[in-house]
Amino acid sequence: MSPRFSSKSPAGRIAGAFRVYRLHLLASLLIFLTSGYFCNTRPGWNVNSQFALACAIAEQGTFRIDRYHDILLPTEDKSIYRGHYYSDKSPLTAFLAVPVMYVYGLMNPPQNNADYYSRALYWVTWITIGLLSAVICFMIIELLKRRGCAPIPAVLGGIFWITATPLLGYSILFFNYIPACALVLAGFWLVDPALSRINGHFSPSRMLAAGMLLGLAAWSLNTMALAALVMTLYLACLCMVNRHYTRNGLLSWVMGGILGACGYFIYSFIIFDTPGSPYRFEADPFFREQMSRGFMGATVPSLWVAWLVTFHPFKGFFLWWPVLTMALGGCIYLVFRGDLRERIEASCSLLFLAGLLLYNSAYYMWWGGYSYAPRHLLPAVALLFTGLPPILRNHCFVIRMSIILLIGVSILFNMAAVSLDPQVPPFHEQEQLMQPESIRDWRTPYLILQKHAWGKGPGDPVRGQTDVNWGTLMGIKGIYSLLPLALAWTLLLMLIFHYARREKSKVPLSAGSG
Repeated sequence: MSPRFSSKSPAGRIAGAFRVYRLHLLASLLIFLTSGYFCNTRPGWNVNSQFALACAIAEQGTFRIDRYHDILLPTEDKSIYRGHYYSDKSPLTAFLAVPVMYVYGLMNPPQNNADYYSRALYWVTWITIGLLSAVICFMIIELLKRRGCAPIPAVLGGIFWITATPLLGYSILFFNYIPACALVLAGFWLVDPALSRINGHFSPSRMLAAGMLLGLAAWSLNTMALAALVMTLYLACLCMVNRHYTRNGLLSWVMGGILGACGYFIYSFIIFDTPGSPYRFEADPFFREQMSRGFMGATVPSLWVAWLVTFHPFKGFFLWWPVLTMALGGCIYLVFRGDLRERIEASCSLLFLAGLLLYNSAYYMWWGGYSYAPRHLLPAVALLFTGLPPILRNHCFVIRMSIILLIGVSILFNMAAVSLDPQVPPFHEQEQLMQPESIRDWRTPYLILQKHAWGKGPGDPVRGQTDVNWGTLMGIKGIYSLLPLALAWTLLLMLIFHYARREKSKVPLSAGSG
């Protein structure tokens, strides 16, 4: 009996691709639905600044945010030049949102009130940031499979990498972190087949495109320039140890990076008549003064601050999100026990983390403002996944179950925190935080979120309540509002395991023999 679609027809190719990436797509759908389940009704200055730019372009065809910055989308993250206000953030996230905001305006007659823009912000955030989070999950799964992980561990690794890390909190916020991480991973994705010889040839055009993605990532988030430099070092090392990689490819990579990053200077020149940083024209005098000190507000690194943002209870990156600690340990393991390519890859991931930590510990606003995580370390998550394969390839049942249990609890606590507010205040005055050595009684934002989310916050009139989500819209209150999300997770995970068993049953018994 002939197949329904020829494998050479467009429909046949689509059906074939769906079969190959079925598990990836289901996991990505889970992440997309999870991102849209939550709604943050208290966006901060950073969010409002970037969304105001998207609205200005979509509704008025201008970069000026004069109409929005004061009442409709109040923000102090803005620059002023020749009597007009502009967002002081990279415009890339806003550019992504412009088509969505334009369509939203066609479907909903614009209203000159904050409620209209609050609703628009939810849909724009879900369709842009939530979709990019799903894309990150997809790419992580495939990259883990290329590194020898079985389908189920790879799928779970991709899901965990979003939901058990601070990426979840930023998947519901109109920030530039998720787009920047997606751009870096997309660049890594493009060069990875050539580097691991999956496709058997080396393409300079692919390297040009990958370099351009890294350049755009640096434009989206300035600290991602360090990721571009680290990956350039990675490629240079591979070129030196293996003739398969050519200097022309490395040159294409560098040219692509320059093309991607030059938008930063062109955009600044169009608005401010100079290719310099928008922070030179910051509306807030204090912020402008601090950003002019040292290198982008960073002066002398502090070991105490480095401890506060990594393992201290205040905002411990590796304390409250254990999967990051596992990946860190995996990278260290690969540096000493991996093959040559794994050693170079893991070393570059650790170097990127070290560079971010060095900058974060020297930055004047090291705590990251209103944030439940040390957000200046968040870009490290884009490459730190390279430490997961040694853990996911482990076949010991006890170790696997222990890891799944630990990460499962981490996901539960992470979602409880995100359901309340991922933009929680630091609970200390800015003057105190700028002199962290003087603080003796540290309050812990992540634990405070847990207490309030689980109804244990003393003296809080809204304890036990969450922000708006799909569950609260159904009339479910408190932490129980996450039950519909848990049901969706259960159904999708059952479907993922079902298809994984079907794929496993189709593998011939002799498939692994020589």
